[in-house]
Amino acid sequence: MTTQMTRLSSILFDMLRDRTQIDNIVILSDGVDEGGLIGTFLGKYRRLVNPNLLFVNVDLSGAKCSVSSSSDMYQHPNDVCIAGYSEQILRFVAERGNGGQLNHVENIDKAYGLQSNQWQS
Repeated sequence: MTTQMTRLSSILFDMLRDRTQIDNIVILSDGVDEGGLIGTFLGKYRRLVNPNLLFVNVDLSGAKCSVSSSSDMYQHPNDVCIAGYSEQILRFVAERGNGGQLNHVENIDKAYGLQSNQWQS
């Protein structure tokens, strides 16, 4: 297991142990879930803490949409997997949440001191 996956495992399972209430998890990945970590966490977290957790995996490699070889991945109606990257994908992820994400995305240029591009959808 890589250092990043070990760190992610520690964070996720600490939240599970402490029964930390979270509504949304968004993972930007390369499509690899070493050892089925994400699938295992999602199953346990939904069973013990929040059955309505929204899980979004954005596979930035664009090659496939699979963070796990586990047969139960993406079987829950609140599991979303998107391959690739664009502004529309970011907006979709933000709109699936409770509104706070959309506000963040719409104001990200201000948060990082970037020049704002005006575009209309």
